[in-house]
Amino acid sequence: MHDHLPLRRALDAGAPAVPLVVLDPRLWDNDPLTGRSRMGVHRARFWLQSLQSLRESLRARGGELWVRVGTPERVVPDVVRAFRAETVVAHESCAHDERQDMARVRDALPDGVRLQLQFGEPLLHREDLPFFIEDMPNGFTSFRKKVEARWFVREALAAPARVPVPSRPSHPAKTASSEGDKGGGDRGFDLSPGAIPGLSDLGIDDVPPDPRGLMEFRGGEDAGLERLRQWIFESDALGTYKETRNGLLRAEDSSKLSPWLALGCLSARTVLEAVRAYEAERGANESTYWLVFELLWRDYFKFLGLREGSRLFRRSGIGRRVVSWKEDRSMFDTWVRGETGYPFVDAFMRELGATGFMSNRGRQNVASFLAKTLGVDWRWGAAHFEAQLVDYDPCSNWGNWQYVAGVATDPRDRVFNVVKQGRDYDPDGAFVRRWLPDLKDVPDAEVHTPWRVPSAATPPPMVPPDRL
Repeated sequence: MHDHLPLRRALDAGAPAVPLVVLDPRLWDNDPLTGRSRMGVHRARFWLQSLQSLRESLRARGGELWVRVGTPERVVPDVVRAFRAETVVAHESCAHDERQDMARVRDALPDGVRLQLQFGEPLLHREDLPFFIEDMPNGFTSFRKKVEARWFVREALAAPARVPVPSRPSHPAKTASSEGDKGGGDRGFDLSPGAIPGLSDLGIDDVPPDPRGLMEFRGGEDAGLERLRQWIFESDALGTYKETRNGLLRAEDSSKLSPWLALGCLSARTVLEAVRAYEAERGANESTYWLVFELLWRDYFKFLGLREGSRLFRRSGIGRRVVSWKEDRSMFDTWVRGETGYPFVDAFMRELGATGFMSNRGRQNVASFLAKTLGVDWRWGAAHFEAQLVDYDPCSNWGNWQYVAGVATDPRDRVFNVVKQGRDYDPDGAFVRRWLPDLKDVPDAEVHTPWRVPSAATPPPMVPPDRL
């Protein structure tokens, strides 16, 4: 509800609003790359919790949330006709598929109905950038320096006190689907809010929370704002963020705000304003800057996605590099299960499967291992992350995978040595032992090289250690 520019524009018009969420079945359909659902249980649960929270917030303000299942280009015109709406207001996305959806919605709207797209998802507004999107610097450092030289962030909008909704029309206009002109059949004039589906409705089996997870990620605006307050002000963790951000064992080591940012439950501008409030109260330092630095990384990938469109998802990447990637299903499945024989990789992959979350340090290591060490098509890994991550964001996910795989525009082409990384960031093996209990009796000195211990009941390394 807070800092929601489309909602503000709709309410400023002075007419009742029909808040609408369209659940596109393609979101949980099977992915063409992996053959598995595009939405795993952890991401789906967080998503559905967020919808329920949004509905409760709207109802508390006298409003309502209408929920429909279907493709946007069919559902939105139907709702427009049912309520005789004059305007459709929505966020303008930076991601390719979502932009295609909006173009199809625009084409399908009844004559005279306007689609107004508001640019409000990133921290920075596109019009406030010191360059045109097509002239955006390729590398993050150049992007950051140009942005910081002309720094301007718009003020976050407060949540509305009231959201008036229309009364039920006495004689609603027929929808296109009810008239059958798009093959939809006669669905009648259902103007009810509609039910938020459960996991079973999406064909997803629920699983209990894993007690080894660092924290509970509960979807919704209230939960996101509470995490922001608790992490920054109550625990005072922002003050040491730069030093702790690579920690693997505590919920407070990093902000873990990304799930709420990814779904729009939390606004990037609201996070920035909380950082500024902390600095005014307790002082600025490298750590407070570093959280803003991470918000800029998020913006960089969003604007990169806006510039590159579908190339963000292509095998050759935005760098247009031709690489002979392997399409080895056995290798990929072994990586997914966390059975590569390299504890630092396997622990992260099991954490992801059990919780839907993985630290940034983990993401870099497991992505490098799949794409660079094994040589498996990086898009398979990006698609697996899309399904699993509670903080899935198309631009950040696919953009980061490209950079690690070496098909982006960054001239660096780094390969992570997962044994050295394990020793650097988990020297006593506490993290890998949390997810790999078979390592409990392996000495600390060999916890990242258990194949050297004859009694260790762990899988052999997939590739020889001298090839790392």
